[in-house]
Amino acid sequence: MKFEIRRLAQDVFSVLKKNWFKLLSASILRTLLATLANMLVFALLINFPFWNLVAASLTYLLVWSALESGFLRMCLCATRSQTVRFGQLFSGLNQTPVFFILTLSYILATAVGIIAFVIPGMFICIRFSIAGLILIDKSVSLTESVKSSYQLTLGYSRLIAPLLLIGATLMFSSIQIQFIIELVVTIALVVLYLQINEKTKAVPK
Repeated sequence: MKFEIRRLAQDVFSVLKKNWFKLLSASILRTLLATLANMLVFALLINFPFWNLVAASLTYLLVWSALESGFLRMCLCATRSQTVRFGQLFSGLNQTPVFFILTLSYILATAVGIIAFVIPGMFICIRFSIAGLILIDKSVSLTESVKSSYQLTLGYSRLIAPLLLIGATLMFSSIQIQFIIELVVTIALVVLYLQINEKTKAVPK
């Protein structure tokens, strides 16, 4: 366990040291564009209380999903020591519908689990935390990415849970710190995902 944490921290630092500017800039642009789309829809539907909030929230999530898939691709390339190009941020637009459904389902399932009883929400949050990465990296179906995430995260809750808890502190920090923490947590999840893949491949079938 100590070795895994030490290796995880070292790998995250190495990735960020080489690519922090591109990744941080992409993260900020993704959130900025999603926020602008959210504000535009909210303003256009200002005469429809409640529905404008729902439409604006879904629009934010849609734009965020469209760019998050590209952002994760950038993170995967950076972690694999491949060339990271800023244009990759827009490379996942064709996967927007599927990624949007996955993200929305993940948020709703986690929220319902937490409301019902905190532990189910935490379980869902942890076991399906890398489904998006698998969807982007493996180009598999939505169902397959969810199944793979459930299987691969088995036994890694003690590593994933702290990362997600750190990410949850975003709402209590300044905007500058939010982006930095989010980037560190995302890279850590990507690194952990690749480490799990390595171990899985090394196990004889």
